[in-house]
Amino acid sequence: MKLVILRKENWVADYVITMFSIINDSISKKKLDESNMTFVDKDESEIYYFEEDLNAFKFKIMIDFFQKSQSYEWILSEEESKLFLKCSHAAYYFETEKYKGKEESPRKKFLENHEKNFKY
Repeated sequence: MKLVILRKENWVADYVITMFSIINDSISKKKLDESNMTFVDKDESEIYYFEEDLNAFKFKIMIDFFQKSQSYEWILSEEESKLFLKCSHAAYYFETEKYKGKEESPRKKFLENHEKNFKY
């Protein structure tokens, strides 16, 4: 398994923020009803469930690495790499499915970076 290496670069920070944003949308039990601008309950089939504790993982990346760590680079462990790639692939899937047959995704840069850096 190839280990994921995160660096304190703008595109990496943007990618991680976008990835977790897409995932938060997919695991949320609510969605925006754009016709009347209210939040409504999602159908159970629209909600994705992760077995892992994503909040702890997100905190480790966003706070411990990007904000607190003095290191420029973080080589994720095998377990962390697997979870990062699972999140990355899930976010890519959710984003492409959401806009399938519709207008282009507003998160085009995320999709391009996934294909370039994290797609196997």
